[in-house]
Amino acid sequence: MKRYCIVIGFFILVAVLASIGPRAFAQAASSVILITEVLPTGEVAAALAVEYGTAIEESGVAAATYTVNATVGDKTAARTITRVYPNDVPARDAKGKRGQYVIIEMDPKDAIAGTMTYDPQARLATRYALNYEVTQVKEIIAANGMKYPASAVKLKSGKERTPIVDDFKKLATKDNDGNTLNYRLFLPAAAEKDKRFPLVIFLHGVGERGADNALQLLGYQGALVWASPENQRKNPCYVAAPQCPPTGYWTDDTNYHLVLKMLDDIQHSYAIDFGRIYITGLSMGGFGTWKIIQNNPDVFAAAMPVCGGGDPANVAALKDMPIWAFHAADDPAVPVSGPLAIGPTRGMGSRDMVAALKAAGSTVVQYTQYEPGYVAPPLAPNAHFSWVPAYGNQAAIDWMFAQTKTAQYKSTLLQPGLWRIDDFRGGFGSASMYLVEGKDKALLIDTGMGTGDLAGYVRTLTKLPVEVVLTHGHPDHVGQANQFDKVYMAQKDVALFGLFGIKTDPARFVNIQAGDTIDLGGKAFEVIAIPGHTPGSIALLDAKDQLLATGDAIGSGSNVWMHIPGTLPLDQYWVSLRKLEAKLKGFKHLTYLVGHQWQEKTPITLQYVTDMRILVEKTLHGEVVAKPYPDGGDGMGVVAEYGSATLDYSLSNLWSAGKADKTKYQAVETLPGVIMIRDYSGDNMYFMKGTQKALLIDTGMGGGNLREYVGRLAGGLPVAVVLTHGHPDHVGQADQFHQVYLSRKDDAVAVSISNVDPSRYIDINEGDVMDLGGRALKVLSFPGHTPGSIVLLDETNRLLFTGDAVGTQSARGGLWLHLAGCPYIDEYLATLKTVRAKIDGKYDLLLTGHNQKAVAPQYLDYLQAAAQKLVDQGEAALVPSLRPTGLKMVVHGDDSDPNAASIIVNPEHLFSPQRK
Repeated sequence: MKRYCIVIGFFILVAVLASIGPRAFAQAASSVILITEVLPTGEVAAALAVEYGTAIEESGVAAATYTVNATVGDKTAARTITRVYPNDVPARDAKGKRGQYVIIEMDPKDAIAGTMTYDPQARLATRYALNYEVTQVKEIIAANGMKYPASAVKLKSGKERTPIVDDFKKLATKDNDGNTLNYRLFLPAAAEKDKRFPLVIFLHGVGERGADNALQLLGYQGALVWASPENQRKNPCYVAAPQCPPTGYWTDDTNYHLVLKMLDDIQHSYAIDFGRIYITGLSMGGFGTWKIIQNNPDVFAAAMPVCGGGDPANVAALKDMPIWAFHAADDPAVPVSGPLAIGPTRGMGSRDMVAALKAAGSTVVQYTQYEPGYVAPPLAPNAHFSWVPAYGNQAAIDWMFAQTKTAQYKSTLLQPGLWRIDDFRGGFGSASMYLVEGKDKALLIDTGMGTGDLAGYVRTLTKLPVEVVLTHGHPDHVGQANQFDKVYMAQKDVALFGLFGIKTDPARFVNIQAGDTIDLGGKAFEVIAIPGHTPGSIALLDAKDQLLATGDAIGSGSNVWMHIPGTLPLDQYWVSLRKLEAKLKGFKHLTYLVGHQWQEKTPITLQYVTDMRILVEKTLHGEVVAKPYPDGGDGMGVVAEYGSATLDYSLSNLWSAGKADKTKYQAVETLPGVIMIRDYSGDNMYFMKGTQKALLIDTGMGGGNLREYVGRLAGGLPVAVVLTHGHPDHVGQADQFHQVYLSRKDDAVAVSISNVDPSRYIDINEGDVMDLGGRALKVLSFPGHTPGSIVLLDETNRLLFTGDAVGTQSARGGLWLHLAGCPYIDEYLATLKTVRAKIDGKYDLLLTGHNQKAVAPQYLDYLQAAAQKLVDQGEAALVPSLRPTGLKMVVHGDDSDPNAASIIVNPEHLFSPQRK
């Protein structure tokens, strides 16, 4: 019996070993990752990362341990293995370390190492499908002593990784005609911190056109060099790499404007250093670089066009721009000089462009021409590849980052003894300063926002002693004031220095106020106070020569900013405008010297001041329908127009304390076809029209004739009203309307809290549809804030109107569940999950009862997380509330997070009896 058991055991062992042998590699190695690398001449498959279930010792593997076969397109061949070592991450390393990955490096010179092919007829590159197979041909010993024997099994590669390339975000921009430009964007490691970084834009060549949003990074290092770890440590920056569509060119109108649209999008979304925006491009991208800088010389701090060309007759505006051009003398595709073309693009070569710049007076243009035979194998395939040495030139890269527009100034002589000085044009545009000479001294009005030697620059224009007047205390007007000895500014603006982080010390400034006169000898300026844009804003009037320097007090002919921190309420600004209008009526030929001349659409006249006064008046009376301001400042910025005037203002800063007109309403077309109506206390109502009738969601708590106000918007259509719940800030003027819907479940709330009679209101329930004709909103029950709270889903337009059912997006006390009749937190969480199961994926924006801006769907993730946190942690999750104070709340996120959520609760009423 014993011998029989031994025999049986032997056969079992043999069977087990037989099963382990051929499958051991496949069982031990769970995946193979292909690692590619972008070399100066393009992408190659550089390594494989084989993942094992346990750590491998450095001594456990060698180059002879594996074989690798690759199928690239229709070619199959063995790859040359150069180095094998373990690592704890699936990445190449200078030296190995114990880890669960085995890195197999391969010779980049292998004939099959490349990943792309180029079609010379279509002039387009294509990336192959890459199929790699790894075979373990020798035994491996793991760190724990386990042996993985050799195997004939071939393990196929799966995921791919490309260092640096993988760190670029995939984005796209669109123009008004629906044309799309894909682009990749690299963010510096410290991008989330409160600091601005340079931006480099890279324009690829003709071969990398396409729609994959990848080839522009894989064809060469034109974009990646700026994002390399070495350069990011030295010069952290953003890198944008757009991809031109397959049949387009960077110089055609559509793609040219899309690149500028991309730049605008990036500047609005990220903390870009507006004085350090750079552009570079190669071949077709070199042509694009020349065209963009020739048409936008004030935007870029420096440019680096490689083997491109442009229009030498149009270089005068570039004479002060630092440009470093590169080209090979024997370039076979784009000649270094003479007429040339790429697609529809016509121009002259780099040598001609540089010669034209020098003839125009440029002292900052540089040119590197590679001699015949230099750009050739083994450095590069042929002489068109001048980008290989150009982007490998560290001195050129360091030179680019050293350039900044903030140190540059330019002047324009407006008339004898009067200059306009402009600094760099960045995110706020250039700031305009004015130098005026009298007989005895000169006056500099404002000092801009540059970082250069402004005092030295001014000395090149005048030999007279210079005094400075600051029209107001914003950073784009006081930038270099500390370079001058005598500076005047209204002391009312000193507080703004702390608000905007201005480093200049205003203690030595001389106070200036209305009625003061600054005498230059034969020329004098009277100080006019125009409080509004800032408390101490002034204008300077030269009555004799009819000059008026206004700073930003009335804008620069396009708009005036009244939506940013530190501005006075709009009713006070109206008083200032009325006084200014009266003051200027006697001047028929006044020349306005504005704070940002580039914004001046047409020369300002008194009519502009009158239009601005009327616009402010209409705004206060609720007679305009505004639109959201692209950069809303405090989140409350909107913009309205009247005549020649445009006003950017804040709905939270209309009236001085105690003077709010409770009968007035403000309207903002917050989204196409959706008008947000806001009452004096900041309650939102939403109005929209169909073909058959109009709908008003909620009626606020204002004291005016809301029905008449809405009737003007409805244009004769009948108006139905839906109340999202029965609280007084949502049902205030409902009795003015004939057709009003409110859930019967909120009758008690409406009677006890809102003091209204809901008996004549029409009941509304889950599943009801408000059909306006061409627009329909579905009702969903959402009990919580009140028993009868509802939300309305406009699935066609992907909008969700929430009233107070999910509160206000805020980290300070957004959802109120502490009121009598509110559910326990575990019950509300269950309701939230139920409703989300019905609506998630069907809307793109939430419009709440009190947020001025639309809220992203991610807010509900945060709200649910906050509720779950309270359910999981109980009272330990509670912190003091901030709106209102004196209560308790749970928070997910903070004030800096656009999706932050918070819930105010009653600690004595947290959990349902079942939960307890």
